[in-house]
Amino acid sequence: MHKLIRRLLGMGPTVAELHRAALVEMGQCMLAGYAEGLRNPRPLTAEEMAELMAYTGAVARRSFSALYDDEEPVR
Repeated sequence: MHKLIRRLLGMGPTVAELHRAALVEMGQCMLAGYAEGLRNPRPLTAEEMAELMAYTGAVARRSFSALYDDEEPVR
């Protein structure tokens, strides 16, 4: 009812409606990018692979610290 009254009075969409529309569009763009990556994959560059390995190594050390307690800490 609130939306109908706003439309009848010639008022634009509310901030919440604009925010929701932006989130929906962002989600659709992310989904389209993900689908494109699945349809047309490309190999990682050496730099991307090094960043990925560093990130996953850090996550593993934080998540499974008991497995790495005999190693020197990475600084």
